[in-house]
Amino acid sequence: MPNFPLVAEILVWLVKRFDPDVDIFSDHDTEEQRVTLIRSVAEFMVNDLRFIYIHLIITLVFNDSFFKRVSKSILFILQTHENV
Repeated sequence: MPNFPLVAEILVWLVKRFDPDVDIFSDHDTEEQRVTLIRSVAEFMVNDLRFIYIHLIITLVFNDSFFKRVSKSILFILQTHENV
């Protein structure tokens, strides 16, 4: 059986890293609470992170110097991902 308390803690931590003021459902004692936790995290990611992603794309497109600075990091991440 997976360690769901650890998964729940990581999911809540991840959401709080993006928005410390978000009120996320974090109880995970019953199966219904676990489904609610995963659903609330997924809804947050779809709604709020899409906004962050769009702003990142705009920043990359309109700020050439920023892209040049982070391109090495992006290439490193992509190469690491391909090697896994």
